[in-house]
Amino acid sequence: MKKVLKVLGILLGVIILVIALVATYNQFAPIPSYEVNAPDLKVEPDSTRLARGAKIVGTTCTFCHSGQSDKLDGKLLEDDPAFGTIYTANITQHPEHGIGKYTDGELLYLFRTGIKRNGQLAMPMMSRLPHISDEDIYSIIAYLRSDAPELKASEQAWPEPKLGFVGKALSRLVFKPLPYEGQSIPPQDTQNLVVYGKYLATDMLECYNCHSASFETNNVLEPEKSAGYFGGGNKIEMKGKGLIYSPNITMHKEKGIGAWTEAQFVEAVKNRKRPNGASLNPIMPDYSKLSDQEIKAIWAYLQTVPVLDNDVFLIASGEAK
Repeated sequence: MKKVLKVLGILLGVIILVIALVATYNQFAPIPSYEVNAPDLKVEPDSTRLARGAKIVGTTCTFCHSGQSDKLDGKLLEDDPAFGTIYTANITQHPEHGIGKYTDGELLYLFRTGIKRNGQLAMPMMSRLPHISDEDIYSIIAYLRSDAPELKASEQAWPEPKLGFVGKALSRLVFKPLPYEGQSIPPQDTQNLVVYGKYLATDMLECYNCHSASFETNNVLEPEKSAGYFGGGNKIEMKGKGLIYSPNITMHKEKGIGAWTEAQFVEAVKNRKRPNGASLNPIMPDYSKLSDQEIKAIWAYLQTVPVLDNDVFLIASGEAK
């Protein structure tokens, strides 16, 4: 019996030592970096690209990157002891503190993979755009190079993310760059409302990212495989915006938006008003730049999404089973 206890004690000691070594490595080893294989690219701006880029940046980037000034020079996004202190980037044209030194190819590579020009992986809060068309990527780049006032060089400098223990572990084990081998992605058929609506809701605006079950279980490469796809319940908290659970926006008549009309959906997305007159939560990005036709396309696509019986109110109140 004593021999068995002795062996068990040795095994327990070994396990504790291994855990301690792993924890020490996680705490002090550098965060992984990756090779940058940016393509040779030079985007030629024109009025169409600049207008399209302004719309995409305004609906996907501005919400997180707008700082205290009138420029897109970033802000504190998260300050959590376990995960870390995270700032959104200064994406003005400043050569040191912004994206002034990025080539067009490096910007495309960042948007496709999440890898910055220094080889570090952008925090997962930043949108990855593996499926949007090349032309939409070019439009974003053209706009970021434009003379728009919000993109003029800002001196605002933010420190690199200061990750806590959990953030470091996730950066080693979970957060990985997306694959990119230079594949070309053609423009979408804007006349097919269901197809174009899917493109907007999943690939460009990433509506599913907030409106599915959890950021942790979302599938960037195959959004439809995300848990609770468009069924809501995702716990979302942003500094200064409060805590909410994202709504179910499948076509469930009582627990989703199945009782809404198309016109009511357009009003909600564009002017932030629910059918009952209440305002949408301010945590939702500003989509007023979208055209009625684009919002109707999203509505058309949502009609095809499997309906989920997910009562977000019960989740938020802790009563869900």
